[in-house]
Amino acid sequence: MRLVSKYSLLFLLGTSTWVPILIINYRFWLLTDQHNSLIIYPPYLSETLRSVYYAVFFITNYFLVDQIVRRIEKWDVIDLLWKLLVIGISGISVIFLFDIIEKNFVGNVLHAPIKALSESVNLYAVTIFSLSTLFIFRKLILYQKNKRKVISWQLLQLIFALGLARLFIASEGDFSNNIVPATVSKGSLLFAEIYNTVLLPLFFILSLFLSANVNWSAYLNFKQKLKSLFLILIIIVLFIAFQLNFPFDALPNTEDTFELMRERYVLLGLLFLFPLIYTLFSGLVLIFNLPTSSVFEQRSSELATIQHINQSIQANLDPEEILRTLLDASLLTSNATGGWIETFSKNGPLTNVNIPYFKNVTIEEIERLREREDLSQTVVSRGKHIYFRNLRKQKSFRYTKTRIRSLLVMPILTSKAPIGVVYLINELAGSFEEETIVSLVSMCEQSGVSIENAELVAQSIGLEIYHEQLRVAKTFQKQILPQALPSTDKIEFFVKSQEVDEIGGDFYDVTQLGHTYKIAIGDVSGKGTTAAFYMAETKGIFQALTQLDVGVRDFILTANKALAKCLRRGSFMTLTYLHVDMEMREVELFRAGHCQTLYYNAAKDKLISMENGGPGLGIVRNDSFANHIGQPDKISFSTGDLIVLFTDGIIEAKNLEREEFSFERLEQIVFRLRNTDSRLIAETLVQQVKAFTGGTIDDDYSILVIKFLDV
Repeated sequence: MRLVSKYSLLFLLGTSTWVPILIINYRFWLLTDQHNSLIIYPPYLSETLRSVYYAVFFITNYFLVDQIVRRIEKWDVIDLLWKLLVIGISGISVIFLFDIIEKNFVGNVLHAPIKALSESVNLYAVTIFSLSTLFIFRKLILYQKNKRKVISWQLLQLIFALGLARLFIASEGDFSNNIVPATVSKGSLLFAEIYNTVLLPLFFILSLFLSANVNWSAYLNFKQKLKSLFLILIIIVLFIAFQLNFPFDALPNTEDTFELMRERYVLLGLLFLFPLIYTLFSGLVLIFNLPTSSVFEQRSSELATIQHINQSIQANLDPEEILRTLLDASLLTSNATGGWIETFSKNGPLTNVNIPYFKNVTIEEIERLREREDLSQTVVSRGKHIYFRNLRKQKSFRYTKTRIRSLLVMPILTSKAPIGVVYLINELAGSFEEETIVSLVSMCEQSGVSIENAELVAQSIGLEIYHEQLRVAKTFQKQILPQALPSTDKIEFFVKSQEVDEIGGDFYDVTQLGHTYKIAIGDVSGKGTTAAFYMAETKGIFQALTQLDVGVRDFILTANKALAKCLRRGSFMTLTYLHVDMEMREVELFRAGHCQTLYYNAAKDKLISMENGGPGLGIVRNDSFANHIGQPDKISFSTGDLIVLFTDGIIEAKNLEREEFSFERLEQIVFRLRNTDSRLIAETLVQQVKAFTGGTIDDDYSILVIKFLDV
């Protein structure tokens, strides 16, 4: 709303300041038509006030046009010139129209008002066109502005402002016979002389300097330059038309442009001169730039294509697609008539070459060149391209029967290893320009970076997938293993386990069926998610069989049959399985390829290693498995006895000297802690192993301690 009010006010002022101009002209032409040789103005149209009216008219419209042009936010040369052309054609049309009307009223009583209206309207049209040209050209001049341009323009505006002041001030040349009235001060005369002798020459210098700023022309294509030149030529014609139809009679007591610039009404001459100079300069620059436009556009198009291709290559994560795009792009942006890409085998010698992509060239032609010289190894070892301007002049290829004359060979390298080599050919000698070669080499370098990035992204995605699988497997493993073990006042269970980053296959479980506890601890071969899923299968088998009245040996036989069908070839599971009959006070235990079990007999104060058993589950996958296992061990327990079950992560833990913790150290610690509770035994064992290894245990482990309390 505020903007509308401001522009409305300026427009109202601009038109209202034109009214005194109309009155001055009406008075002048009324007396002229009456053939009065002496023009006498009333007091409100005195010489001083007439100068003020003209000054206010110019100042108001100066700011009005300035604000209107500033509202044009879009910077478009063609659009700006079109706007100026419309203003000029509209203005000159108004001038011609009023000129025709005025001529039809010569000798008529209405001639004076129509002549006054015609001259005043013409003055307004010239002023608006001149100011529009000035401020539209300002937008062109200050394109890519710098401090020097801005200061020069501000100085030019200052001269315009002083030109307005010059409307109030007379110089000796303004008076007949150089007789200066006493009312004119010496200061006014001095200012007028300084303006005429110093500021006007400075104005011409600034006009020439600012007119040389035609930077915008470099950013136009050939078609846009032609349009701009056409519009500028029409604008020049409009300038000539305005000059020929300049309303001198609207400024009484002036006869021509030179007098106009020399005497009181100097401002309008300045407004005409600078835009005309800039228009001429712009037209000349466009004319001289036309022949080079096609070359510039072609190069710009090539650069845009190369940039687009580079972006496509960067965005691609498929190495094969990157190479395919590279070959197509190389052929598109160069004079090559054909080409191919040779790639090297990963982790193999550079002599192992594949030719996955080729265009407009046969394998026979390629092999014929390779027989003469292996250029791929040469460019890779040098790390830079090779360009043969004429292949026939090269010693290696002088007698080769080939149509190829120009040959460009460029390596595709990464920071780790070479990927391949690009070959471009042409049947004419010297077909590849230096600028094109630089662009092609840049594309090859970018392709190498993109291929390396693609491999890194693939590795990163693979690693991310692996970690996600690991996370799921760990969560799965935690759900498989029991969260709490049963304990009563007669028997105590405590387990201590650890998972490492790479999931292992440790498994343990305890189930109570009546007065019997069925306990299992084992280790599935392998690591990662596979081991976790095998644990899940083992858990299912354990839970199913423990609900049945199956003895220890039959459990082992049945579990082996089930796991033989679940585990893939080469995978197996070690397991220790036991029944603890609290009513009979008897333990029945079988070890299927698992670590020994430690049993402490409190009555005898003796630690026993239970080592009997058979092969792991899933190793023998037929009925002969029964022939490889014996009968389970049976022991009777009493109060204070304990059983220690563990996996190989404990006894195989190594220190910095690569020495294993060993079963013997485990026995010593258990015997030393034989009279403590199950928790202390398990936690102390883990602490001792960590102290031995230097603080960490690299493998997963499980320790299950069973303590018989009051039996």
